[in-house]
Amino acid sequence: MLGMDDPLIHNDDLRRLADSLQGTGGAMRTWLGAIKAAGDHGEDDEALMRHLERAARYVEQAVKALSTADAVGGEEQESQPTEPGIVGSTRTVPIQNLLSFLSEINAGGVLRIYGSDETFVLQFNGGAVVYAHGDNPPEGMMLGEVLVTMQALHRADLIRVMEQSSKPGATLGGLLVQEGCITQDQLGEALSYQMRHLCHRLFSVEEAHFRFQEGERVIDREDVRMNVTGLLLESARLKDESDNETGNWLAVPFSLE
Repeated sequence: MLGMDDPLIHNDDLRRLADSLQGTGGAMRTWLGAIKAAGDHGEDDEALMRHLERAARYVEQAVKALSTADAVGGEEQESQPTEPGIVGSTRTVPIQNLLSFLSEINAGGVLRIYGSDETFVLQFNGGAVVYAHGDNPPEGMMLGEVLVTMQALHRADLIRVMEQSSKPGATLGGLLVQEGCITQDQLGEALSYQMRHLCHRLFSVEEAHFRFQEGERVIDREDVRMNVTGLLLESARLKDESDNETGNWLAVPFSLE
């Protein structure tokens, strides 16, 4: 394995790939261990499938990172950044301030935030958040789990479509819409809920470092656009509701840009 002092790691392509995959290996080991433990304890097929779905999504993120990284020594792709980007720590720039700044300048690119428990990836387009991923989400926060909880999707359809999600360029949400399992509106609602919940976790991170790469993309499909101000306000509301122990999270309204 390449170390940070290995000369090859200074190649921009390898550095971006390393950033994209940071935390994925640990998350995979955690959930593969959970799958084994579930089998050892005789958990039912539905519980095992939830663990498998989460593990599959981590693999999918790794494959996407590999497919979007430049080949070493190859020509730079249009979707990859050409500038070093913005790097820093939340000790000096709070996450909320960082997101507000990116929104105000109508930023387009990918922001990675490395916390102690979870690594977050947010893609911006025109200052709006159009994609968000965390590598250690709590139970029930994978897209398929959210859709099943919303009763927008049958688990049997989820399992069937997941078998196709390894196709190049395919996304689980896009395939579910394409197969007629859910509507575009249902996908947008699920992604919005998932994104709000992720940002609520992100805003709770006390110490992390970050990197923003202008012009980079980790996904081309844009099924939702979230206004940063709306995310900040809703995170505050979710915190108040959590403190008061109220709660149907799915009932919390969301604001699309």
